[in-house]
Amino acid sequence: MGKSLYEMTRDFEALKNLLEDGTIPLDEAADTIESMELTIKQKSHNVTAFILNQESEIEQLKQAEKRIANRRKSLENAKERMREYLLSNMMDNRIFEIECPEWKVKVAKCPPSVELVEGAEELLADEFVRIKVTKSPDKKAIKKALQEGKEIAGAALITKTALRFS
Repeated sequence: MGKSLYEMTRDFEALKNLLEDGTIPLDEAADTIESMELTIKQKSHNVTAFILNQESEIEQLKQAEKRIANRRKSLENAKERMREYLLSNMMDNRIFEIECPEWKVKVAKCPPSVELVEGAEELLADEFVRIKVTKSPDKKAIKKALQEGKEIAGAALITKTALRFS
C-alpha cells in the first residue's frame, strides 16, 4: 500500500531540510522534488474526492432520516387518531371494556391535570408562577471587546483554518 499524505508531507519536509542545509545540491534533487510534489497533489486530490463523496453520502443519510422521521410521525399521528376514535366510540356506546384472547382494552380515568387558558401567566398569583433565569456568555459582545483590545478573563480571540470545497 502507498504512503499516507502525512508520510509524504514528512518526507518532503525532510528533503527540503536536506536542501536547505546543503546536504543535497538543488540540481540533484529537482526531479525528486517535482515528482514528490506531483504525488502529494495527486494524493490530496484523492483525499478531496473521498471527502466530497462522504459529504454526499452524509446528505443522503440526512434526507433518509427525515423521510423516516416523517413516516414515523405520520404513523404516530394515525395511531393517536385511532385511539381517540376508539375511546370516543366506546364512551358514546357506554362500553368500558373490550376483551379478546390476544388483548384487553379498558376505559380508564386519568389522574387530574391542570389546564391553563391562554394568558394564564398574567392572571396567576406569584405563588403559582416559577421564574426561570438562565445565564450564558454573550459571545458577540466578548468578540467585539476583544477586537477593541480589551482583556477578558477566560476568553481569547482565535482564528481557525478550514477547508473550502468549490
